[in-house]
Amino acid sequence: MRAPDFLIVGAARSGTTALCRLLEQHPQLFLPAIKEPCFYVFANRKPDFRNGKFAFAITSEDKYKKLFSKAPLTSQVGEASTPYLYLYDTAIANIRKYHPSPNTVKIVILLRHPVDRAYSNYKWRVRDGREPLSFEAALEAEQERRKAGYSFDYFYTDRSRYFEAVKAYTAAFPKVHVILYDDFIGATEKTLEYLCEFLEVDSAFKFELVHDVNSSYTSRWPWLSRLLTTESKLKFQLLYLLPSALRDRLRHRIMRWTQSEHKADVISPETRTRLLRYFQTDVEKLSELLQRDLSIWMR
Repeated sequence: MRAPDFLIVGAARSGTTALCRLLEQHPQLFLPAIKEPCFYVFANRKPDFRNGKFAFAITSEDKYKKLFSKAPLTSQVGEASTPYLYLYDTAIANIRKYHPSPNTVKIVILLRHPVDRAYSNYKWRVRDGREPLSFEAALEAEQERRKAGYSFDYFYTDRSRYFEAVKAYTAAFPKVHVILYDDFIGATEKTLEYLCEFLEVDSAFKFELVHDVNSSYTSRWPWLSRLLTTESKLKFQLLYLLPSALRDRLRHRIMRWTQSEHKADVISPETRTRLLRYFQTDVEKLSELLQRDLSIWMR
């Protein structure tokens, strides 16, 4: 059976869903219907969190391999699971354990401004009716939630610390490609061209650009959003029978129906300044590692 030629490992809320929708268009690339199979962090163990069940995760090696069984022999196959970046120690160890040729795997990492990523992560939980706290209160609760067994989907600031994870991937794998969210949004075509070169497929392919495939918003009925996003294996099995484009259209319709008419919240200047100070050292180390000027993130 096939094994992935490339892995999009995160970060969460940094454009991975939009990137997958684009890559699905390329005739030389194959991605399974299931985004976030998370096999390399949950291999042969059941996720057990108080909040954030990861019911969609594939824990069986046989089921994981079947994701790629319909891929054309001439295609490059891959998948995207954002927990691979945050839980990098586990993911890297399992890639080495379960992948037949781990040294050939290409790693793709998307990185977003750490404060914006953290807030988008928070708003995503609000959208799904699973975050009752204000952003500031949720930040204060992060350590207690960790102790209480919450999933890492509630670790808004910790998941925005990238340096150690990126360093680990660049040390463990010879082929790592980092994409900054600003480049992906502001220069999409050029970013895709470089990525196709990295994946060794036709870089002249013209993609049909997509937008807002997994945006955050405030729901007017949190209880309904919580019901609609209930995590169950049966629900995900049925959803993944639908083409990704149809799933996106359904998500957009639900979003328009449930979205609050109130003006969207923004991060207070005081909170943003505090978070910028919190992330400063990590960003400076990441900038040096990537040999990329990230000072704009600190402004």
